Amino acid sequence: MKKQFRQTLSLIMSLVMIMSMFTGLEISSFAEDDILSYLTYEINDGEVTITDYNSGISGDVVLPDTIEGYPVTVISERAFSYCDSLTSVTIGNSVTTIGYYAFNGCKSLTNVMIPNTVTIIGYKAFSGCTSLENISLPDSITHVGDASFSSCTALKSITIPENTVYIGESAFYGCESLTSFEIPANVYHIGAFAFNSCNNLTSITVDKNNNSYFSDEYGVLYDGDKTSLIQFPAGNTATSYTIPDGVDYICKHAFSSCSNLTNVTIPDGVTTIDKEAFYLCDGLTNITLPDSVTTIGDRAFYGCNSLKSITIPDGVTTIGDSAFYDCNSLESITIPDGVTTINDCTFYACEGLTSITIPDSVTTIGDKAFYSCEGLTNITIPDSVTTIGDYAFYSCDNISSLIMGKNVETIGIYAFTYCSFTSITIPDSITRIGERALGYTFGRFGWYDIIEGFTIYGVIGTVAETYANENGITFVAVSRDEPTTEEPTTEEPTTEEPTTEEPTTEEPTTEEPTTQEPTTEEPTTEEPTTQEPTTQEPTTQEPTTEEPTTEEPTTEEPTTEEPTTEEPTTEEPTTEEPTTEEPTTEEPTTEKPDENNELEIKGDGEITTDKENKLSYIGTGETADTIASMIENDYFTVVDKNGDKLAGNSPVGTGSSIRVLDKEGNTLNEYTVIVPTDIDGNGKTTAADARLALRASAKIDTIDGIYAVAADANNDKKITAMDARTILRKAAGLE
Repeated sequence: MKKQFRQTLSLIMSLVMIMSMFTGLEISSFAEDDILSYLTYEINDGEVTITDYNSGISGDVVLPDTIEGYPVTVISERAFSYCDSLTSVTIGNSVTTIGYYAFNGCKSLTNVMIPNTVTIIGYKAFSGCTSLENISLPDSITHVGDASFSSCTALKSITIPENTVYIGESAFYGCESLTSFEIPANVYHIGAFAFNSCNNLTSITVDKNNNSYFSDEYGVLYDGDKTSLIQFPAGNTATSYTIPDGVDYICKHAFSSCSNLTNVTIPDGVTTIDKEAFYLCDGLTNITLPDSVTTIGDRAFYGCNSLKSITIPDGVTTIGDSAFYDCNSLESITIPDGVTTINDCTFYACEGLTSITIPDSVTTIGDKAFYSCEGLTNITIPDSVTTIGDYAFYSCDNISSLIMGKNVETIGIYAFTYCSFTSITIPDSITRIGERALGYTFGRFGWYDIIEGFTIYGVIGTVAETYANENGITFVAVSRDEPTTEEPTTEEPTTEEPTTEEPTTEEPTTEEPTTQEPTTEEPTTEEPTTQEPTTQEPTTQEPTTEEPTTEEPTTEEPTTEEPTTEEPTTEEPTTEEPTTEEPTTEEPTTEKPDENNELEIKGDGEITTDKENKLSYIGTGETADTIASMIENDYFTVVDKNGDKLAGNSPVGTGSSIRVLDKEGNTLNEYTVIVPTDIDGNGKTTAADARLALRASAKIDTIDGIYAVAADANNDKKITAMDARTILRKAAGLE
C-alpha cells in the first residue's frame, strides 16, 4: 500500500513568516510538526521514505524520526538536491539509508548530523556541498558510496568509523581542503580516484591492522601486498620519491597533480604505468623507466610540461592515447621496436620535440599523434607504416624534410598541413590521401594556401597524380622502381617549373604525344585560340621535355600577340596593362554585370574578400540587407549554407555565400562567408560557439574547414582553450 501526503500547514507558516517581518521574529529552524508542511513523503509497508522538499525550506532543519506514527527509514534519491538555502540538517534516528544525490549541490550546507542507524551513504549523496567543512560519520556506516563527498571543496576533516568496509570510486574526489586521511582496519575496498584532486592532502594513514592496504612513512598508499602504488598525496611537499622494490603496478592517477615532485625513481619490476599516473605533474623534470615496463597508459604523462627527457625501454609495447600530451619541454624521444601503434594525440603539442625515431615495428600513426610538434625538422616514415591518421603532423611548421615509407596506404585529412617541406614522393601503395593532407600552408586570410612550388612525385595513374591534379599541385612522374630518396636530385622540376606559362613553340614536338594525353596534339594548329584553356597541361609536360629552358623568353610572346583585343577583359589585366584596363571597365557601365564576375565592395563596406580562395569575411550581426548595402555589383544574391536565398533581415553566418550573378540570374562567382567566432553558422557569437571551441580544444570534437577558421579567435592556427575563452568573453560583451 502506498500513499503520499502533503500537509497543509504551509498557510499557517506563511502567516507566521509575514508576522515575523513586523515583529522581528527570526525563523531559522523547523520543529517536527512544522517541517511536515515542507516535505513530500511516501508510506510503504509501514515505513516512510522522504522523496522531496517544497520551496521555502531553509536554515537549520531537523528531520523527524516518525511521520504519522511510522518510522522514517529512507531519504530517497535527490530528496534535498540543490536545496541552496539549507544550512544544517539533523537526520532522524530511524533512517538507515541516504540515497543517491540526496543532498547533492546543497551549497550552503555547513553541518550534517547522521544518526547511528545509517549504514549506507549513496552515490553523490553530499557531492558539491561546497560549504561543508567537517563531518563525523557514525559507527554504523559500512559503505561510503561512489563520489559521495566529491567536490566538497571546503571539507577539512572527516572521520571514517571502524565498521566501514567500502570506500567508493571518487568518494573524496576534489576535496581540496582535506589535509590528512585515516583508513581504519576493516576497509577492504578503496575505489579508483578516491583521493584524486585532493591537492592539499599531505598524507594517508592506514591502520596497522588493515590487511588490504598499507601506507609508508611518507603517507603514500599501497595495496596490502605492497605491489601496487595507489596514491601519492598531491599535497605532499616531497620533491623526489623512490618507489620501493617489489612494486609492479602504478595505479590510475597515482601521482596526479603532484606539482611538488621533480624526480621519481621507478624500480625494476614495474610493468604497468596506468592511465593518468603522472597527470599534470608539471614540476616533474626527470623520470627513469626501467626495462621491465611494458605498458604506458592513456594520458600517463599528460601535461608534464617540465619533463625534458624520457627513455622508453625496449620492452614497451603499448603507449596510450595522449600519453605525452602537452609535454612541451620534451626535446627528444626514441620509440622502442616493440611498439606497433603510435596512438591518437600521443605527442600532441610537444613543441620542444626536435627529433623522433619511429621504429620499423610501427604500422599505424594515430590521429593528431604529433599535432603541433613545432620543433620537428625531419621525419622518416618507415616502410612498416600503412596508416597515417588525420592531423597526424598538422602544424609541424618546421618539418622541411619528409621521407614516406613505400608501404603507406592511407594518409588522413590535414595530416601534413602547415609543414614546410616543398616536395614529396608518394608510393603507389597509397589508396587514399585525405583533404588538404599535403602541400598546404596557412593563407593570408586565415584559410589554406598551396605551398609555393610544392611538387608531388609519383606514378602516373595513381592516387598521387589524382590528388595533385585535384589540388592544383605540380606532379612529376616517376617510375615504380625509382627510390623515394632520389626526389631532390631530379632535374625536371628545376628546369621545368618556370615554363608553366604554356610554351607555344613546343607543342608540335614529337615528345609530347609519347608522354602526354592525346588531347595535347590536337590544338597545335590553333595555338592563338586554344592556348589559354590549356594552362594546366604544363604540369604534366615538365618531366618529359628539357628544351623549355631555352624557351623562357618566348613564353611571354603569346601574351603580347593575343591581348590586342582580348587581354584587357580576360587576361591578367592587373599586371600587364593596368593603365588601360581600369578605364575600359569603368566607362561602359552597362557592360559591368557581364564582364565583372568578381565581388566588389563599396569603399565604406565592412567586408574583407579573399578573391583567390573565394572567401568573404564579415562581422557578427550582419543581415542580408546590410550585406547588400556594402556590395558594388549590380547583380548578386546572399544564400544560406544550403543554397537557399536569405530574406532581407536574415542573419548571415559562417557557411553562407554571396553569389555574383549575370543579368539572367546565372551564378558567375561565389564567395563563402566566414564570420569570425561564429562557429555554428547562426551569424552570432554565443556561449554555444565557445562550447564548440572548447570541445575541439579538448579533442572531444573536430572542427574543420571554414568553421575552424571561425573558431581560431586568436589567429594562431590552432583551436585552443584560449580561443574558447575569447569567444565566451565576446559572447558576454566583454570584448
